[in-house]
Amino acid sequence: MMFQAVLSNRDHPEYGVATIPFPIPRDQYAYCIELLEALEIGDAVKADCMIAGIDSDRPIWD
Repeated sequence: MMFQAVLSNRDHPEYGVATIPFPIPRDQYAYCIELLEALEIGDAVKADCMIAGIDSDRPIWD
């Protein structure tokens, strides 16, 4: 894992958050999609989510 993003529905923060590892391991892909669907986010075209946080053991920003 390089980093984890904590994602939420920008229009419905009451739905909670999903923590998604990146890159997504093949064996966790279906589970991650289920988490995003439960929050009603993850549309390929619509900007429907926001990053609530990032966790990484490596520097993300310069």
